[in-house]
Amino acid sequence: MTEDDAGAIAVVGAAHAVAPIGDGRNDAELLAPVVDRALTEAGLGRDDVGVVCTAGSEFLNGQVGTVMGAFDAFPGWPPRTHAHLEGDGAFALHEAWIRLLAGEAEAALVCAYSRPLADEPRRVLDLQLDPYVVAPLAPRP
Repeated sequence: MTEDDAGAIAVVGAAHAVAPIGDGRNDAELLAPVVDRALTEAGLGRDDVGVVCTAGSEFLNGQVGTVMGAFDAFPGWPPRTHAHLEGDGAFALHEAWIRLLAGEAEAALVCAYSRPLADEPRRVLDLQLDPYVVAPLAPRP
């Protein structure tokens, strides 16, 4: 990087996939080929990634801790910063952008993923206003 490039951040690779519902694969099996394609397109190896930022819709999926099942798809050794956010990929991209600007790493992997709702949407959306997800705080959406 030259002084002219200082502070410049770019998306240098991308990949995506849509999997059929109920194909039997877990999150890591679904994500690993996509992560590998994105890194290959960017000309990076798994060791080049200094920060991993992921986003998922665990709340809307009605499941907690789904990122744990996806860890095997991301670069993990040697240990590096991994930030997981509840929301869409834009949040993860913003997190990676801030960390790159702060000089925490020279390359970041951003990954957003989701599964279909695990529960009836009306029931899950009723819970969104309850900070402790104990009971609905409002009438139906």
